[in-house]
Amino acid sequence: MKKNRERRVAYNSVIQDLYAKRVQLNQAIEALEAVVNEESRARGSATSQAFAAAEHKVNGSSRADSDETGGTLIAAIKAVLRRSDRPLGNAEIFRQLKAAGVKFRSSNPQLSVSQVLSRNSKTSGAPVRVGRGRWALQ
Repeated sequence: MKKNRERRVAYNSVIQDLYAKRVQLNQAIEALEAVVNEESRARGSATSQAFAAAEHKVNGSSRADSDETGGTLIAAIKAVLRRSDRPLGNAEIFRQLKAAGVKFRSSNPQLSVSQVLSRNSKTSGAPVRVGRGRWALQ
């Protein structure tokens, strides 16, 4: 019995890791599509400047840093938080990303944003959770 339980726990752990990787891959695809779509729009707009800054930050860092932070989506989220003068909630961050032209493929893109925030808060310490569903940069 104990061996079966241990096996189930191990399988569940692997399954959760695979789900996290799937979410990360979907976000990377969404971010790349947003960059491609943004490049086709006018270069002088504020959104293209925000994405250029986010893209530069991701591409300017080492590959390990980029993999650790989840890629362009977290960089875009950090750019949104940097522009804000107060902590933002998940829904506010999602709305600003959507307004900036980020295209999401997931059925619940706000949840994707929440997952990226939570994962990066735990792994890199940024952004920082300042309340239930509220985030800021230090």
